[in-house]
Amino acid sequence: MLVAKISVRYKVFLTVAMLSLFLGFINYILFQPVIPVLNFLNIKSSGITIPQALLQNFFAGHLSDITWCISLYLCVVILSEKTNMGFADKIALLFLPFLTEILQKFHLLYGTFDWYDMFSYLVVLIIFIRFFPQLIFKSYEKV
Repeated sequence: MLVAKISVRYKVFLTVAMLSLFLGFINYILFQPVIPVLNFLNIKSSGITIPQALLQNFFAGHLSDITWCISLYLCVVILSEKTNMGFADKIALLFLPFLTEILQKFHLLYGTFDWYDMFSYLVVLIIFIRFFPQLIFKSYEKV
């Protein structure tokens, strides 16, 4: 059996990506118990309410989207370093969160369009490009 070697760095990235997905899912269960996917999975929750409206809005409407965006970008970092991924492929994956918001805006995808989500995706993207320039420029890990 052929097993691909993966560096400790990539294992950490994948672990953080999985934890990020899990955090976003748990956040949905706690703060948005009425979304259809939870009904489909037969998950019942009364939801959490925070007296501070700004914090309630952040947790209910934005945190899950941000965590899932971080998870996607961590996977794109790994793919961009481990494969011969083209520039167009990287751009398509990096702009996927923006595309989903735009599709929500035009009611082509279920969900609620939000400018704050677009802004948070942009901030996360800028941070990732700053710390991982290989998202734009070619760079491969040596095995």
